[in-house]
Amino acid sequence: MATNLEQLQVDVALALTKVEYDWQDTKTNLRLVDEIRNSIDTLNFDENVVPSATHIAEVAVACGEYLQIRDFLMGIRTEKHPAQVALYLNLLKEVVDDEHAVPFATVLSSYLYQFDMFEEARKELDIALTTTPDYSLAVLLKRVYDAQWPSFMMEQMASDLHQQVLAVISTEVKETE
Repeated sequence: MATNLEQLQVDVALALTKVEYDWQDTKTNLRLVDEIRNSIDTLNFDENVVPSATHIAEVAVACGEYLQIRDFLMGIRTEKHPAQVALYLNLLKEVVDDEHAVPFATVLSSYLYQFDMFEEARKELDIALTTTPDYSLAVLLKRVYDAQWPSFMMEQMASDLHQQVLAVISTEVKETE
């Protein structure tokens, strides 16, 4: 990979210390959604085109503080090519600390499961559960995997929920003082 992953990790770690995020700020959340879409579209390791450290840090914090952003990542597979989304998620997972990687590993796990990559899906899920054993989405996915849920249902679930998630992100308004 042409990208200097180690430098990006350092830059993201620094950016994480500076992120100010208010999960109730609809404009910020809508901006993040647009930036995620754009980052997925433009991600190209061969040309060293990766999201900025600031973007990665902000998405990492947002996914930890506002589950709608994480759930947006679950459903973006209905808008973008799933392989490109998986690359994006994997990059984010690799350049943030373990705690911030949990949402990315969990969502990536669901993508891998969708494509019958069951061993890889469980590996990503184990990463999340090792770091945060009670992470609700990871616990749910473990139950789904253990029940051998049909893999095509991951895409169906994402499709069913994606518009609802977008509606919530779009309509939640910060209360005025």
